[in-house]
Amino acid sequence: MSRHNYIHKNGGALPTVIAPTVEIVSITNITSNGATILARIVNDGGSSITSYQFFADSPGQASLQISVYPNGDGTFSYTFSTLVANVQYGLTAYAANSAGAGSAIQYFTTGSAVTVPTVRINSIGNITGISASVACELLSKGGGSISVSGICWNFTGSPTMASSKTTNCITEVGTFTSVMTGLQPNTTFYVKSYATNQAGTGYSAESNFLTPSRVLVLQFDTNCPPTKSFNPSIVPISGTYEWDLGNGTIVQGNSVSHTYANSNTKTVKLYCTSGTPSISDITIYNQYVIGMMDISHAAFASLVRVNIYQNPSLTGFALPTTITGAVEMFNISYNGIIGNIYLTALVNFNSSASICVNNNPITFVYFENTVSGLINYIDMRDCNIDHLASFAALQKWTDNATIILMNNPNLVSIIFSTNPHVGSLQSFDVRSCALSDASLGGWSSAMQAPGLVYVYIDNGMTAGEVNKLLWELNFTATSGSSGQIFIGGTNAPPDATSDNLNGLAYKASLISKGFQVNTN
Repeated sequence: MSRHNYIHKNGGALPTVIAPTVEIVSITNITSNGATILARIVNDGGSSITSYQFFADSPGQASLQISVYPNGDGTFSYTFSTLVANVQYGLTAYAANSAGAGSAIQYFTTGSAVTVPTVRINSIGNITGISASVACELLSKGGGSISVSGICWNFTGSPTMASSKTTNCITEVGTFTSVMTGLQPNTTFYVKSYATNQAGTGYSAESNFLTPSRVLVLQFDTNCPPTKSFNPSIVPISGTYEWDLGNGTIVQGNSVSHTYANSNTKTVKLYCTSGTPSISDITIYNQYVIGMMDISHAAFASLVRVNIYQNPSLTGFALPTTITGAVEMFNISYNGIIGNIYLTALVNFNSSASICVNNNPITFVYFENTVSGLINYIDMRDCNIDHLASFAALQKWTDNATIILMNNPNLVSIIFSTNPHVGSLQSFDVRSCALSDASLGGWSSAMQAPGLVYVYIDNGMTAGEVNKLLWELNFTATSGSSGQIFIGGTNAPPDATSDNLNGLAYKASLISKGFQVNTN
């Protein structure tokens, strides 16, 4: 009796079982040596599937047979990884039940064999004593996927990935730039670019370069605390620069923005790493500089603006022998500079220069005998200038110049050159000095500044000294002028006889010329 005529004991015929029906859903992730096949059971034929298999066949190649487990959703899959490149394969999906087997086949061709990537170095630039930038290009991925790329270098030649290197630069064809760091000055370095895929690592041709010798142009100590940003800066005329912050930190560029971990003393150094060192501006404001600051290097011979101020532990500084730049601002205020300040290097000012040395315990300021350019502003207040303030070297001033010498209790005499001067003096403040002589010398044009304000208060001048001052001012004043002259405080009032001078008459003459004169 055939199985189709068999009568089930419950009175019904058994269902007919047939071989399963299979279809291939997709073949994906095709590479040179592999592919992923996904198949599904369209119909199980009325019986449980007992075997799931895949076959990979190609003429001339060994047949591959793989048994797998189902995915649980009616599909089954496998990823082949040992195929041969550039070969057409037939992938068969096979499933069997109690009645037999069903299958489906689909053809595809593997990709080309993966080779190592191709890379090259296009250029090397920004070379300093400790770093360099390398411009590279990934020309080909070699048929694979890039896992890592970058540059590698050493100072012996033939660098590999076992040498110093950068990583994770690029994964697709294109250009990239990577920076070599931790280099040494005056050393030849060898560099290659590289990229790695499934086939291995490809290297570019080797390049080499010589790092320049670093030139130390500035050095000073600081104990800048963690609560304060350390931010000195320069403006270069030429050269490239880097700062060694004394705690292992190197900052490339013209300015710094750094926070120290503690307030221990560090020695800060500024290096020129390439080119000719030349600097026009330096700013070191409230940076807790300690002791001496040496800015005498030739790099500072063309300074235009100096702002080194509010460093109360800065006790002195050194300048180049001559500063040829047209100085616009020279500000060393609110430091702790002691003794004499030699500004003999300042021989050339621009058309409206300012010099500020106030709030330093200095005793004398020296200028060069011959100075070109025009002075607009001098501030030496709150110093300790001893006995004499000489401006004999400064004979060229702007119209409406300012001189502030207030609060120098030991300042006895102010001297200007007897030679003719250029410009006029709009503001002259010498209050709280111990003046006995404040002659304007040869500055016959001093009193011609409109709206001038001259302040002589608390100088302890005698009547004769006040008479002499009024004579001096009246001598240089012209009719039609205007301004205010204050002579008071501890100064004696003028009189008609002291030192054989009639101070009252000189005062009246100044008033007649248009000045407001206030005396005791």
